[in-house]
Amino acid sequence: MEINKIKPFTAFLCKCAGASLHIMEKCPTQVTKYSTMGTILLITALMASLSGGYFFFAAFKQALLAILFGIFWGLVIFSLDRYLVTSMDFNANRKYINALPRIFLAICLGIVVAKPLELKLFEHEIETEMVNIRNQKHNEMLSSNTEIAQIDSTTRRFENERNQLDSMISKKRREWKRSEEDYYNEVNGKGSVTTTGRQGYGKEAERKDSIRIQVKEEYEELNKKVKLRINNIDKDWQDLQKKVDRKSSSIKEEAEGYEGPLAEIEALSSLTSKTTILKFVNIFLTLIFILIETAPVLVKFSQTKGLYEELLEAHEKENIKNIQDNSDFQEYEKRVEAKRKISQYNGEVVYDEQIKNRIWKEKTEFDLTVIEKQYYNRLQKLANESCVQQMYEEIIKSLKTEELFDIKKQ
Repeated sequence: MEINKIKPFTAFLCKCAGASLHIMEKCPTQVTKYSTMGTILLITALMASLSGGYFFFAAFKQALLAILFGIFWGLVIFSLDRYLVTSMDFNANRKYINALPRIFLAICLGIVVAKPLELKLFEHEIETEMVNIRNQKHNEMLSSNTEIAQIDSTTRRFENERNQLDSMISKKRREWKRSEEDYYNEVNGKGSVTTTGRQGYGKEAERKDSIRIQVKEEYEELNKKVKLRINNIDKDWQDLQKKVDRKSSSIKEEAEGYEGPLAEIEALSSLTSKTTILKFVNIFLTLIFILIETAPVLVKFSQTKGLYEELLEAHEKENIKNIQDNSDFQEYEKRVEAKRKISQYNGEVVYDEQIKNRIWKEKTEFDLTVIEKQYYNRLQKLANESCVQQMYEEIIKSLKTEELFDIKKQ
């Protein structure tokens, strides 16, 4: 059969697809098919490497480790894809059964490879959506926090009380100012509804002066009490405000901790549920990656057995036959060697004068038990093969039937 030398890069692609080069050289019409399949596997591995590296970097922010993980992940996906392609069986009875789990695994790998790349493609939209989700989570946590709700209630009560006290002191201050104004108008003789219009310090002026002094004292006393209470309220309010600030900061940090690959996936899911166009684009990209991942398996599944497959099958059968022949030959050599050693020992037994004399003397009560034990022990020293036991039994049988030892001839 004519052998065609394959170019190095094409040979590399065929090797990626799991082809045997020395067989592929005998069927050049199959080179394009397997080199194309190898190209698809390499492209898939490259995308998986980029995908895994980005996903690792998004999670841990370590560039060097992300590169190493990307290379490792690409090799893992390449090895799995290569296994899926090379393990496909062309046997019609098992073809469909074997293909289903491989296609399912290829679909899963396609989704795994596609998702990190989708996160990178929609990076800007995802960041915007994550900000909205953080704010939403922050507000939800604030509203659902009972401690903050209690603090807010106490703060509002303090504010209401302070406002009431401010209103009381303002009212008393206005009363005091009116009493002073009324007194001075009376002394100065200014006519009004509340004054007599007579100038000087008379009885009415004295009465108004007494009222003015009393209201002033009441105002000062009330102002003193109100200021003390307001100071206490302000102090308590500041303490509560600090608690609120600490709790709010804790909740804000928790909300801002919403990041990483899982948060990005959730944000992408939220975006696709809101925007129909983005939803279809996301589905379309996922299907593309699934199609790329399953393409080699589908091609291998749909194709019929070609010249390369026929030669490969014949080569495998020949290898199996050679192994069996070699095994049979080795077993044959063992048996020949064992027979040779046993035959050699048989001669020693036949011409062993002590055994012959014993057999002749004890021919009336012939018992080979001792001889059998000696014979078997010496056989084990000579040959330790699996066939010794069978040959030993055959020879002992011949001893007992006088095939090996003809006593009468002695």
